[in-house]
Amino acid sequence: MTKYSCFIIYLILLGLSEALFAQSGISFKFHQGEAILKTDLLIDGEFKYQYSKNDLPFFLVKDNEVKGVKRISVPMFRKLTLVGAERGVSSRKDTTIFVWVDQFDDLLRVVREGKVMIYDNSKIIDEEHKELESYLMIGERQNFGIKTVKKLSDLESILADEPYFIKSAKATGKYESRDFRVIMYLVDLFNDSDPMRNLKWKSAEIKTKGGKYLKGQAYLQPLDLRNEYNTDKFAYVHYYDNNGFQIFRNDELEYVKIEGTVNSTGYYGLTNKFFFGMNWTHEGDEYLITRKIVNRNNYFYYNRNINPQDFIVLRKVSGTFMRPDNEPELRQTYFSQNPIGSE
Repeated sequence: MTKYSCFIIYLILLGLSEALFAQSGISFKFHQGEAILKTDLLIDGEFKYQYSKNDLPFFLVKDNEVKGVKRISVPMFRKLTLVGAERGVSSRKDTTIFVWVDQFDDLLRVVREGKVMIYDNSKIIDEEHKELESYLMIGERQNFGIKTVKKLSDLESILADEPYFIKSAKATGKYESRDFRVIMYLVDLFNDSDPMRNLKWKSAEIKTKGGKYLKGQAYLQPLDLRNEYNTDKFAYVHYYDNNGFQIFRNDELEYVKIEGTVNSTGYYGLTNKFFFGMNWTHEGDEYLITRKIVNRNNYFYYNRNINPQDFIVLRKVSGTFMRPDNEPELRQTYFSQNPIGSE
């Protein structure tokens, strides 16, 4: 191959790279920060990202120790930390970190920090923008590799040694989710050294059909009344103790107690779903009171400010449970006798 041919191929690849990573509709600004170059040179100053039609993307740099503005191409950076952050996306509230990632040959923005690192190819700090062309997100975990993340299931190999997280994604119908918020929720949960500080699940006692007795904290997954999200018929208990997270199906348990109250298993025939609920007898009929899904974007369908509208009253009829015509009135009666907080 001639030098001229190599040069042509280089220009083609450069053009493809520009098309892939271009963020041409964004007005980038100077941001105060600190950079470490691959030459180990430390620069303290102001940095402004720029794309180029004919060359590699670069930063305009105002070095505090050197007069003038210089241009440093993106591949020269090892790490860059700038003041400011994209709300709800960046790993920190007041700064944005970029690190060079060899496998993707780019300076990537750090979106999450911890056991699992999440990066993306955005160069946004706090600039206004509507959407990014060819947005790319990457997950990495030491000893488990690095890979592109387009949907939650792409994290499976990275989380392989702790099966709860992918099992919970399948149980909640989030396994194929492409929702950034859902993916980040799972990553944050995996990285959290004290997850109950945020989840605040209730004290629980569980006995499995194998005779195993567990005491910790648990959350009963709400009933999917419309069969929209859950992909199977089982009811699930999400459980946590000092050994970490576990998930149990209803057919694996002898019983589950939440704050001393036994929750029975019922079957909702309309959508072929099992569920856990609190027993209630009223005027000679048997009922189970169970939570229903009220928030589809939340990973656990969890509403922190619970109220009676989050629940449904189901009546036992010939071995199954059905929603009675007067369910709103029954719910009102139940919660007048059992106020929220005493469940």
